[in-house]
Amino acid sequence: MPLDRDKPRAKSNTRAFHWVVAVAFFILALSGLVLYTPTFSTLAADSWTRIIHRVAAVSLASIIVVYAATNRHAALAWLIDAAFWTAGSSANPDTWKRRHKTLITVGVALLAVTGFIQWFLKDALPRDAFFPFVMLHDILFFSAIIVLLLHVYREFDWWLWKKRRCGGCPAPFCARVCPSNSISAREDGSVARDAVCNNCRLCMNTCRKKRYYLKPSA
Repeated sequence: MPLDRDKPRAKSNTRAFHWVVAVAFFILALSGLVLYTPTFSTLAADSWTRIIHRVAAVSLASIIVVYAATNRHAALAWLIDAAFWTAGSSANPDTWKRRHKTLITVGVALLAVTGFIQWFLKDALPRDAFFPFVMLHDILFFSAIIVLLLHVYREFDWWLWKKRRCGGCPAPFCARVCPSNSISAREDGSVARDAVCNNCRLCMNTCRKKRYYLKPSA
């Protein structure tokens, strides 16, 4: 019973961490766009935008470190999911989700390293050695925005499928492939989804309404 009560709490903590990181990232993105866009260069004239950018960067890094230290199992599960190239390393069958985690992990690490170099080693490195780190940081910055847009699209597609497309089936194939056994078929043909769903999206990927020629195994 105590484990059952801890599950909603752990899920709530993860959700809170997700949104705190999202807010910090948006602040970084907005302040970064001000720095990189000539149209808004006057806003950064007094360098207050740079201060906000650095505060948001330190806050984001601190949040990740604190979360990983206080939620070691969740952090380890994230890293295992991110290792999508290792066969059988993760129970998560959603390849896109695992690659998405890999992109985030590698991107955050490289952004942190290149940002640290720009912040503290600007005067220590020769210009020819310093400039590649600036270029890499800029490329990673705009790549992160693209990854964010893909993330939003995937989440919206998942939400839309659950709300509008997921419905009653004579023999729901999704209930057979669900790795967490969180989907069951009712007698009336409708589908019941349990709270233990891990959002792996395998049910959506194998939905018979999206893949009309997919036949359930006997």
